[in-house]
Amino acid sequence: MVRKFLIEAASSSSAKGKPLSDTVYIPEMFDPERADAIVQRRQAFLSRAVQSQGNRRSLAILIGEVKEIQPARSGSRLIVKHAPRYPFMLAEDVNRRMNKVFARELALWDASPDSHLIAAATFGVGLSGIAAVEAIALMTVSEKWIPFESQYEGMLLDALIKRGSIFMKGLRYNLTPTQPMASIVLTVNKAEPIAMYIVPDDADCAYHDSLALLVSESEMPSWIWDIANGPMPDLP
Repeated sequence: MVRKFLIEAASSSSAKGKPLSDTVYIPEMFDPERADAIVQRRQAFLSRAVQSQGNRRSLAILIGEVKEIQPARSGSRLIVKHAPRYPFMLAEDVNRRMNKVFARELALWDASPDSHLIAAATFGVGLSGIAAVEAIALMTVSEKWIPFESQYEGMLLDALIKRGSIFMKGLRYNLTPTQPMASIVLTVNKAEPIAMYIVPDDADCAYHDSLALLVSESEMPSWIWDIANGPMPDLP
C-alpha cells in the first residue's frame, strides 16, 4: 500500500522534464511464486532508468526499508527488504559518510527491535550490472511507521498512540539537532493544539534560550519534557 502511494506521488512530480516515477525504484513485495517475474520487471525498469544520455550518466533513486548493512571487501553492501538478492554497494567514502551523518538513526535502529530503517539513495548501475550508491539518507521510524529521533520521542509516541490521541509529528528536515523544535502537535478534543517539546539531557544554555524564545513566539500552548529533570510529565 505504501509503495502504491509513493509511486502515485512520484508520477505527479517531475525532474529534468520526466516523471520521477521513471527513476524511482521501490522494490515490489517479494513473492516466491513470482520471483522470476519480479526480477525481470526490476531489470527492465533499471535499464530504462539509468540509461546514459550522451556523456551524462543517469542515476536512479532508491526508496526502501533496510534489511541489513553488511561489510564488504571495500565499503559495505546495503540489503533492502523485498530485494535481498540485489545488493546496493556503498564505497568506503560513502559508507563512512553514512555512518557519520546518520549515526543517531543507525543507533536507534540497532537499539529498537520494532523499529524500521528507511533509506533514500541515488545510485547508478555500471557495466557489471552492480548498483552503486552515490548518496544516501536514512530515517528511523517506529513500529507504526512514524519517524522518531530519540528513545524519548519513541516513548512519547507510544504513550500517545496507546491513549488514542490525535497528533501531527514534526520533522526536522534541515534543522540541526541543536535547534529546538516541536516534536509533536497534539490535538485534545476541540481545544487549542498543544506543541510538545523534548529537551535532550545534554542541552546547553543556548538551546534553552532558543526554546524559550520559540515557546514565547508560538501561538500554541506548550508541553515540555526536559529529560535532565526526570520522567515524562503527565500528558495534557
